[in-house]
Amino acid sequence: MVGYRLSLTGTAKHPFYIGSVSVRLWSVEELCWFLHRYPALIDEHVVSLALTRWLAEEFHITETAVKMERGLKNGGGADDFLIPLFEDADYLPPRELQAYAAKLREIRSAGLAGRMKMKADAMVRNRRYGRGVSLYYQAAAAAHEQDRKLKAKIWHNCGTALMQLLEYEEACRAFRKALDENETPEEIRAYLTAVY
Repeated sequence: MVGYRLSLTGTAKHPFYIGSVSVRLWSVEELCWFLHRYPALIDEHVVSLALTRWLAEEFHITETAVKMERGLKNGGGADDFLIPLFEDADYLPPRELQAYAAKLREIRSAGLAGRMKMKADAMVRNRRYGRGVSLYYQAAAAAHEQDRKLKAKIWHNCGTALMQLLEYEEACRAFRKALDENETPEEIRAYLTAVY
């Protein structure tokens, strides 16, 4: 996901590794770029004391690390944890920073299934189809029975990812589940395309 290194603050001797997406980050700018570009991929691997320790040890920005830890200890979400980093790094102008904080709050309020779907969508956009499919299955299992539109979107996107993996039979099953949840012309077309 991160293909080159660009840094004004220098690069770390040891990269920060985000295990859930197999990404190594070498600078504060790379970290900010990743967090800004992929907010749906922010999880417990990112919102952690490991990140604040890395910032303090590799870049000696302890004041920022302390502010971030305070946001974490106060029970805040990713927005309370990450906004001090963006402010101190001066990565985004104020208006964009407000929009980013709103996006993080939106993701937090989406519920478990919604967050997993967003994460799977981000994986698929980055051609990590297998990981995306796995997350779609988990999201479908976590979705409430009453939320048929969300389940239909999850199964539709899962079918699309399975088509990319050339798993046509599985894709047909996913599109059929989407059709069962929400019978629309789009779902009918997707199912028939997969069957064909």
